[in-house]
Amino acid sequence: MSTFLRLAVLHREGKDLKEIAFLTQASPRLVADYLAVYQAALGSESRRAKLEEEIRRVSGAAGPLGSSAAAEAAEKGGRQP
Repeated sequence: MSTFLRLAVLHREGKDLKEIAFLTQASPRLVADYLAVYQAALGSESRRAKLEEEIRRVSGAAGPLGSSAAAEAAEKGGRQP
C-alpha cells in the first residue's frame, strides 16, 4: 500500500497528524503535505471517486474504513485479528 493511501486511511479513521507520522514513520511535514494533497483531491469529483475506489481496494472491504487484515485473513482461511 502506498504511503499516501495509508495516510488517507488513517486520517479518515480520525488519527491526528502526529499519530499518523508515528504510525507511518513519516515526518510530520510529509504527512501535512500529503494531507493537503488529500484535501485537494476531495475537491474534484473525479479525483474523489478514484480516491474512494483506491481506499476501498486497499482496505479490503465494501467501505473505505474496512479492515484489510481481517479481509486478508478471511480470504486465506486464517483467523481474523
